[in-house]
Amino acid sequence: VDRELQKCVCGWAPLDDEPGGTPGGAAPVRAVATGQWGCGSALGDREHKAVLQLVAASFTGRALQYYTFGDEQFAKQFQEIADLLRDSGATVAQVYKLLLKYDSKRKKQPSFFAFVRSQFKLKI
Repeated sequence: VDRELQKCVCGWAPLDDEPGGTPGGAAPVRAVATGQWGCGSALGDREHKAVLQLVAASFTGRALQYYTFGDEQFAKQFQEIADLLRDSGATVAQVYKLLLKYDSKRKKQPSFFAFVRSQFKLKI
């Protein structure tokens, strides 16, 4: 998790000469366009990686344009999770802790999105 977040933050951090890239910059920084990296032949958990990218975008102050390549069901589910996190007032630190807590290797664990929903029922 930490290594992947570091890659995103390094690549997505605003540059000093980018509009909005300086502290107190007037214009918002450009959005990040990304998608389901690490989820093909690398067999990554696309729900976990999507939220990880959302955390990195939030941390760097960028909007996230997430492309699902036509998977409308996943797009809807991801939007619902993003809305849940936003509407609940979850902080980047709280969502980061969820990313660390989730063990995608355990067969008894629900999907990451179900895990996030369950944690918010418990009011992380």
